[in-house]
Amino acid sequence: MNRDIPGFYYDDEKRKYFRIEDGKTAPAQAQWSAETVKRRQAERLEDEAQRANLARHAGRIKHAGLLSDALTGGFLVREMGQPSAQTPVVCWAQGLQEKGEISLWPTTPPSVGSLSLMYIGNRDVRTGLGVAYGVLKDEYLASAYIPRDDDDEINYRDAEANHGYVNFGAAYEAIHAPQLSSIKYHEPSHKILLTSRRPTRKAGIAFFSPRQSDFDDDTPPALRLGETGAVVHVTVPTPSNTDQVVHTCAPGLAASNVTAVVGTDLGLLTLHNDRLRRLTPMNDRPHQKYIPVSGEVNSLDFLTADVVLCAGRSSQIHLVDIRAPWHEWPYLSHPSPAVTHVRSLGDGNQVLAAGPHSTMCVYDIRFAARRVSKVPRPPSSGKSTTNRWDIKPLESRRVRPEDKNGTLPVVTFPAYRNEARRFGIGLDVLSEYGVVCAAHDDGSVALYSLRDGSRLRAEPVDKIAAKPEGAVVKSLMFQTLPGDTHPSLFVGEGTRIKKYSFGVRTWKRKRGGGEGWGDCWEE
Repeated sequence: MNRDIPGFYYDDEKRKYFRIEDGKTAPAQAQWSAETVKRRQAERLEDEAQRANLARHAGRIKHAGLLSDALTGGFLVREMGQPSAQTPVVCWAQGLQEKGEISLWPTTPPSVGSLSLMYIGNRDVRTGLGVAYGVLKDEYLASAYIPRDDDDEINYRDAEANHGYVNFGAAYEAIHAPQLSSIKYHEPSHKILLTSRRPTRKAGIAFFSPRQSDFDDDTPPALRLGETGAVVHVTVPTPSNTDQVVHTCAPGLAASNVTAVVGTDLGLLTLHNDRLRRLTPMNDRPHQKYIPVSGEVNSLDFLTADVVLCAGRSSQIHLVDIRAPWHEWPYLSHPSPAVTHVRSLGDGNQVLAAGPHSTMCVYDIRFAARRVSKVPRPPSSGKSTTNRWDIKPLESRRVRPEDKNGTLPVVTFPAYRNEARRFGIGLDVLSEYGVVCAAHDDGSVALYSLRDGSRLRAEPVDKIAAKPEGAVVKSLMFQTLPGDTHPSLFVGEGTRIKKYSFGVRTWKRKRGGGEGWGDCWEE
């Protein structure tokens, strides 16, 4: 702090002292005029008095305990003319109840492993049956229907009476794809997309179209599970003939001209109908300029029809524009050394990113920086190069402070926990409600508000514990089933998929079903 010298004024911007002058001789709008200095001193004394008064009365005025209740307190605050946009979200989270479970492997104990991948479908509006696909131990793919009763419970006993022609047992898909890394659904083409982490010199993607029922027959479900049909494998060779691993994929939007974008350990691929192409050139030549997204990609999501969010084992989140060259792609910098999840929040401007060191933030892409390549030219002579010309990618270099774009997060989540640097950990976003559900490295699951980053209290969700002990919940998904008003949360707990929906507790007791069935419920 600068010393206060009588008769002088210190300017913080110019970092120098000025002699206090009379207003008649001082320049116009001068900060060191006598009148301006007196006015500023009076304002400072008034502010100090107000802060002292607030500190003196702190704790004397207490809010009624009734206002802390989400539903009743929110109603009273609304009647007083001070509504809060957070109240509906808090009420929805507190109203979540466990509504049954789906068992894709009823005879498999939880100690064998947990559900690694999951997809919940909601296209069957005729019968109202949901569809669940699950992957166990990254290899075994199974599917089952999701029947519900009038209380929104998963009820196989009522389903047997109402849909006696449907086999509600688990259907095991005849697909051989070891080390599955993702399962997604592309709605415009009606394709289930599968990727595998198995190293191969021809990286690619597999997809199949579930068989659909005849449209003139309203009796069977829209999809016939277990009747997979032909599985199509589309591959592309690596230029250097090296092994390549596929980590994830993102299905294209309805307005996009690509079917999916595929993330590998050597950059990005694009799937156009049945053709696979390389989106980012490989950074494998000597003295080649740094190419963004040429390394490992672990998370993808479409921001718009032509812009893809891309993140991996670096602190940078790239905004990949399929129409633009790679050197024009902007990026954001995340505080963690890697990014496990990146999600679009639906408005086209905000992005959620989560990573190790318990970092989860919301960014505004309007403040993203453009990339400026500053790579020195290699020597023109034929002599052997030295280390100073061995330019490493940014993923392998420590990002300097001047390299960062200075973008600060809009929202942070202090209660998020992922200190163990786990990549295969569940996360999903419900942007319409302003909620994100994230799994923690201790096996628990939590709901957070996208508005202020606070943790939302949801008693059934807070009690979730991954099985077996020491594992984490790997699969989470929000989905609105046919006929439902509110979306439900589906969590892969052990070998089962549990459903959490907004509603009342029905106090139903569980009744064991037959082999190949999920749990049944009755009054």
